[in-house]
Amino acid sequence: MSNTKVTITGRVMRPAEVRTAIDAVTQRTVPTLHIWIEIEGQTRPALIQQSFGFNCHSGAQAAARRYKRGSVIKADVDMVHLQLTFTQAQHIHVLEGAPNDRP
Repeated sequence: MSNTKVTITGRVMRPAEVRTAIDAVTQRTVPTLHIWIEIEGQTRPALIQQSFGFNCHSGAQAAARRYKRGSVIKADVDMVHLQLTFTQAQHIHVLEGAPNDRP
């Protein structure tokens, strides 16, 4: 897969916060910046996350303080890290004859 990037622009909905996550490679706990943004023309907010290195909690906290409610931000993200969540599905069903051999 190519290293295609997408740029997301939106208005910060609430103060940014730092949470912790498990790094997939090292299995260590790392600080992760969470910013909820409102995107013009969209009815649902988007969550932007940025992971920091192990033991860089103070750097993540400093970054969180920069993103105030109401400020407009731009985030560049590799497409490989884009995650889409569909909420309130009306119906989900298995397509007969479709290949279902993926784990």
